[in-house]
Amino acid sequence: MGRWWPAPPMWLEGRMYLEWLRLIRDPVFRGDEVPPGLGRPVLLVPGFLAGDWTLRTPYDWLKRMGYRPRMAGVAFNVMYSEVMLRPLIDTLTALHRRTGARVSLVGHSRGGVLAKVLAHRRPDLVEQVITLGSPLKDPFDVHPITMAGVHAAHVYNLMRYGHPASVE
Repeated sequence: MGRWWPAPPMWLEGRMYLEWLRLIRDPVFRGDEVPPGLGRPVLLVPGFLAGDWTLRTPYDWLKRMGYRPRMAGVAFNVMYSEVMLRPLIDTLTALHRRTGARVSLVGHSRGGVLAKVLAHRRPDLVEQVITLGSPLKDPFDVHPITMAGVHAAHVYNLMRYGHPASVE
């Protein structure tokens, strides 16, 4: 069951607004003493039940710091991993081809797991993998509400594709 028992109360999610305010006041967020990105490419991969819009803040920061960030093109991260990986590999390949440089992958939560698989499959295209809150040691170390979303996504995918997910 992971470490989420007993589950933290949902009201703690309200902290995100205070945390965001602290973030935008931080010297690193302003770019103080941050080395320039020098146009290096970065692919951002959102987490489970999320889309590109959830990574807008790091996208904007990377752009301001001189990187070439690219969103993954994910509207709602609920598909089977194999279905998710096909367009991610295409996006990674296109970004590498366009920039001529190996790409840094930044993945949040499940996006970090997908980024790790991308790096394993295409190490020739990947510079590094950076994960943010990704369950790399225990894929089931998630909040019970998130696990309910996993079950709902499983039912959705089963109805859409007609078979259970294959495991990477």
